[in-house]
Amino acid sequence: MQIGFSLPTGYLAGLIGDDVEMWVEMFGPRESGLEALKGLGVTSIELNDVREHTPLKEIKQAIEFVSRMELQLSVHLWLPLLDDGGLPEAFMEASRAIGETETGVAVQAIIHGHRGSMFPKTEDTWARTVHDLRIMCHLLEQGESPMVPTLELCRQKADGPVGVTFQEILALVREVESPGLGICWDLGHGLSNVLVHGHEEFPPEGFLAGLTHTHIHGVLPNGRTHGPIGRDDGMVEHNARTHRLLEVLRDSGYQGIYNLELYPARWEGTMAHRRDLVCRSIETLQEIGG
Repeated sequence: MQIGFSLPTGYLAGLIGDDVEMWVEMFGPRESGLEALKGLGVTSIELNDVREHTPLKEIKQAIEFVSRMELQLSVHLWLPLLDDGGLPEAFMEASRAIGETETGVAVQAIIHGHRGSMFPKTEDTWARTVHDLRIMCHLLEQGESPMVPTLELCRQKADGPVGVTFQEILALVREVESPGLGICWDLGHGLSNVLVHGHEEFPPEGFLAGLTHTHIHGVLPNGRTHGPIGRDDGMVEHNARTHRLLEVLRDSGYQGIYNLELYPARWEGTMAHRRDLVCRSIETLQEIGG
């Protein structure tokens, strides 16, 4: 099992900030933090917050650092509005930096569909998502980018992204018609949709066959996502369901990264307790992976 772990780009670039300071307090500066995660079995790091206004220098520094630490890489981007025929500079900088450090390695680039709040009607949001995904896939392929676009299953919420059921993700991928577009199963989003909206719990075979990446996190007692997945952290019922989903994923023959996407800022307890929950989540993945 390849275990991945999402971290803020600022932390990986060695910067200072509120979210960065939390990770420093839990795991120390970036060098000791990544050494600790490697010691727990983490083999891949995901930059979880590359957006249009992320400083280009920060993106480059973070990617170079992950490479220097000899860890695999993935990057969480966003779906831009592509009217002028070119990708945003943050995309291009990520692609360049990856190409300079990870020659010949395909890197998963995880993307949400467009949000409903951006357009007057749901059908407009859907159509524009297909349009921009199609152009983005073409531009990345044309530019021989090392980044592999991957569409994420999202949580259903008011004015949230399209692509919140297994069938919607499959329909979007079919409409885009790009052989390079993969699927990211976000197990935490999926479980939240089951608990709140009664969605289908287990993915169909076609969805599993198209999987190229995962985001793994639990649902907290207050209903929020990105919680830990340990076996004895006060969320026994929710975590038991997460563990069943992971077993379905494992048994499907999935060979990609099992990427933990945890947000300890949402959790209760001391920093030491939160670190312990992070560590137990990694250990739980290893146990399920056998």
